[in-house]
Amino acid sequence: MNTKEIYLKVKGWFEDKISTRLNSALKKITPMFGKVAQGIGGLTSMLPSMDGALNKVTAGINGLVAGFLSLGPAGVVLAGISVAAGMITDKLMGAANAAKKLAEDHLAAMQERLRQLKADEIEKLDKAISKAADDADRAAKAFDAMAAAYMKVAQAKDATSAAGDAADISALALERQQAMNAAGSENEAAAIGAGYDVAIAQRRLAAATDQQSAAVERAAEQAADDAERAAASDKAVADARDAYLLALKKQNEAENMEAVAPDVLKARNKSVEQARKNLEAAEMRRTAAYAQQEASAEAVKQAELRRAAAIDDATAAVENAERAEAKLLESQILAERAEYEKLELEAEKKAAEERQAAERAVADARKREADSVRASIAEQEKQRSFFESELSNAAQELTNAWHLYRDKSAMQAVMDEEKAQKQAEKDWAKDFASLKSRRRDWRTAENLNVDDRAVREVALAKERKDQAERSLVEIAENTRRTREQLESLLTMKGGE
Repeated sequence: MNTKEIYLKVKGWFEDKISTRLNSALKKITPMFGKVAQGIGGLTSMLPSMDGALNKVTAGINGLVAGFLSLGPAGVVLAGISVAAGMITDKLMGAANAAKKLAEDHLAAMQERLRQLKADEIEKLDKAISKAADDADRAAKAFDAMAAAYMKVAQAKDATSAAGDAADISALALERQQAMNAAGSENEAAAIGAGYDVAIAQRRLAAATDQQSAAVERAAEQAADDAERAAASDKAVADARDAYLLALKKQNEAENMEAVAPDVLKARNKSVEQARKNLEAAEMRRTAAYAQQEASAEAVKQAELRRAAAIDDATAAVENAERAEAKLLESQILAERAEYEKLELEAEKKAAEERQAAERAVADARKREADSVRASIAEQEKQRSFFESELSNAAQELTNAWHLYRDKSAMQAVMDEEKAQKQAEKDWAKDFASLKSRRRDWRTAENLNVDDRAVREVALAKERKDQAERSLVEIAENTRRTREQLESLLTMKGGE
């Protein structure tokens, strides 16, 4: 059971209890006063009728006696009979007087009882009315306390909900900052921030809708409670008016009765005054209740207006954030397009420059290569001249060989020389192997003996000869390839 249900249950219990007590007291007291008053009224009305009856009987008997006496002797007999009848009548009158005295005593006793009963019951009625008024005040205070407690609980729930909304919005703001800090560029950070701004605005719209709707609901509940109080105040005024009218009625009855004690009238007047005060207090409470009802209804209207205004403001904020995001994205797209076009132009310009530079580089490379080829050819020409000189020397040697062929003795001398040369080469090979094993620095050593020096000189001369032969072959091949390359370059340049 929630706070609202408890409040309504307690409220209904107080109203039923107060109404039941007051109605029960009035129901108990009213029949008592009515019955006693009826009894007294009956006795009072009987006494005059009894006196009249006795007086009529006496007058009739006296008339009969006088009439009988006027008739003579017979009248005397009749008069005697009448006297006897008078005696009987006297007996009847005595009995009637005794009955009248008994009735008067009984009436006095009943009036005394009525006086005591009225004083006690009036006091009880006054206490019941006063207690009902006190119960009404306590009930009103209890209603107010319960309403205040319920409103505090509702306000606490609303505050908790508002705190949750604020925490969600703060978390979104923190997440927005973290995402922007982690962005790779300013444009990306701006786009992320705009997106989060829309999300935050939407969350604020939801929070405003919930909070203002809760406020309207609270105001509506308060208005409903105040309307119930106003309706209850109508019933309280009606009950107080009934009690006041009943007190007036009892006061009038007491004033119209005979032999009513002054304290009874005083108590009646006091009851009327108390009932009048209670009626005035109930009417004042009703006026205040209806004023509060009007104020609550106005509060509901104001809460609805505030809700509409808050929702409109939050909706406008969402729309502004969405427009800002769209505008930012549009500006970024335009900027990216302009940047792309600029980059395209720069790329085309750079490509043209690079193409021209490449063409110049190719031309320069070809020129450098041609110059290098020309320089190489010149160098090779020098080397060729050197080796042509060597070839000339070889040709001279060939001429000498032909001379030896024609001169056998000279040839024999050469053969002897060659044989000696071969033997010398064999000996030299052994000596050279020995030199290399003994001296690692045989090429540059300065402190060699005559034999070792001779071995080294032969070795160096052989190396130079072998190198010259190889170089001549390589130069000839390189010269051929270089000429072909130069011819190709010159052909390509001419074609371009």
